[in-house]
Amino acid sequence: EDDFGAQLLDRCSIQLPQKGPLKHRNVAALVLLYTVIAVFAVAWFIAVGGQITGQRGPGYLECFGDCLGAVALIPQLWMFHKTRRAPRLLSLVVVSVALARCCMVSTFLLARRKHLLNAVGSEMTYLLIVADFVYYWARSTIKGQKEVILPC
Repeated sequence: EDDFGAQLLDRCSIQLPQKGPLKHRNVAALVLLYTVIAVFAVAWFIAVGGQITGQRGPGYLECFGDCLGAVALIPQLWMFHKTRRAPRLLSLVVVSVALARCCMVSTFLLARRKHLLNAVGSEMTYLLIVADFVYYWARSTIKGQKEVILPC
């Protein structure tokens, strides 16, 4: 069970309301995660020189998509680090997404995309997030292990 958002609520000591849709932990956790992503997107929007209108930089929705993509697998990685083991098939999904991000970075660099900093920056952020997992995946693959075993 994916309980990343619920554990994040517990660690932040956030008290849920007694009435309304936020009284459910799963709904409150989703609202919290998307709010954090929206705040990161505003910061990213400002950092890359975005404008609400005009052609100078990327729009907010592009920045939101970049931030969402950068943190999309954090709950999955949280579960891996909690159990210290990842099944081979599930770890292949994470590694495949990382390889796809590498391809996107190379495409952006070769195509000289208009907002290169925005595109490459968000992809590199994601790659930094999963770099340690990819290392342990490669190590367990070389050793022939059936699961990816993460260190304590």
